[in-house]
Amino acid sequence: MLCYAMAPSEQQASYPHALVLPFPAQGHIIPALQLANKLLSQGIRTTFICAQHRINLIPTTLRFTGRVVALPDKVDLEKEKVDAGVQSLCRSADTVEDMRDSFQQLLNSDQFSDSRIFLISDFLLPWTADIAIKINIPRYVFFPSSATALSVSMYLPSLMAQIHIPLRSSDLHQCSTFIHVPGLPKLLAPSDLPSAFREDCPAESRNTCVKSCLLLREASAIVVNSFSELERPCFRALQNDQRLNSNQTKIYSVGPLLQLDYINCPEFNSEEREHHPVEEPSYTKWLDTQSSASVLYISFGSIAQLSVHQIHEIAHGLEKSTHPFLWVIRQPENCSESTAAYSLLPDGFQIRTKGRGFITFTWAPQLLILSHPSTGGFFTHCGWNSILESICRGIPVLALPQFGEQDLNCRVVVDELQIGVEVEKGEDGVAGREEIERAVRLVMGEKGAELRKKASEWMDAARMASVGSSAANFKSLCNKITSYAYT
Repeated sequence: MLCYAMAPSEQQASYPHALVLPFPAQGHIIPALQLANKLLSQGIRTTFICAQHRINLIPTTLRFTGRVVALPDKVDLEKEKVDAGVQSLCRSADTVEDMRDSFQQLLNSDQFSDSRIFLISDFLLPWTADIAIKINIPRYVFFPSSATALSVSMYLPSLMAQIHIPLRSSDLHQCSTFIHVPGLPKLLAPSDLPSAFREDCPAESRNTCVKSCLLLREASAIVVNSFSELERPCFRALQNDQRLNSNQTKIYSVGPLLQLDYINCPEFNSEEREHHPVEEPSYTKWLDTQSSASVLYISFGSIAQLSVHQIHEIAHGLEKSTHPFLWVIRQPENCSESTAAYSLLPDGFQIRTKGRGFITFTWAPQLLILSHPSTGGFFTHCGWNSILESICRGIPVLALPQFGEQDLNCRVVVDELQIGVEVEKGEDGVAGREEIERAVRLVMGEKGAELRKKASEWMDAARMASVGSSAANFKSLCNKITSYAYT
């Protein structure tokens, strides 16, 4: 049975009907919901379709006034962890297969019988391509990450002819192997490629990702959460280079898909303050006592789980750097804050950094923290949403990628945009305390002004794109949707 949730009064029936279907992970849902909101604001009837276990996890600050449909899945939230490391992400990949039949039933139901359905489905939902062909509707692919990651994904057929996929562990350290992807100014090392292309990725998840990449050229069009000025060479190649786009699939760059007031207002004062009155003041009061651009904000997203060893190395590096920091640490399940601090942090760390460091094991209002005048750097896993959020506030980055396409995003931040410093990992995959201290001192100290100047330039470019190139591309997308008719 289909379950409907979060359904305020619906718009009067109009044509056509855009269906937005994201992959069930927070980093995919948030920008997809922003896209759905933008479509709705243009008078396009829009339904947001989401895995049932994710409905109650959608941030309340993302107020969607259209209809949200929950597709039944087999996730038991009482027994299974959500957003608990890469393994839970792989479980999400399994979940989407469970959604296929429910989605087919939804499309066949009477509620869509009078609609001209226009599907915008996530890159990682390859089965939607079969359904779209079967019922003869256009399928636009939503790609929530960078154009760089999209270029690598669309280049996969050629890549598979050049190197062994999946990548073996020994391949990752082959210094003599470099890969040229059209549109990317610099060569890539095998270790830069998405982790789904590696042999240690579960086979089912890897197969889903590979199939998704191979189907990209078959899409009616691709909607990308980036803007043309940010990755101009990539977008040029994506649109024109036969090695990437032999079908000349239309590419719409419509990012950043963030709240407009976050992009455009110098003093962002989000409604998050209304929804999180308990958590917000403690952060704000502490940040208010710090000097301008002096605090390093540290967060590794909604999925990545760092090892205790890595947490200890970060703690020692922060302590030795002597710079102020605000650190959000994922709290283990069924664990109090005091127990988490005792089990995860080095002995005496909080005492030794008292006043200089603020640590929380609960949810953090990231947009508000990045908008605070005291925040001067962002130590991140390089998730694309976090990168865009950092860019839109002119905040330089310490990059420590964890999985997925985050190594590629790191290359964008460090090599192309020049707004960050990569935190190098050792042979054991852990970034050591000396390396962390080095990176913190660079970003928050001697190199900080240079990085901040560059980041500020990209912030201005993002604001211009929101009313310029991305706005024009989004208008073109809306025109395509509203003019759509069955043949």
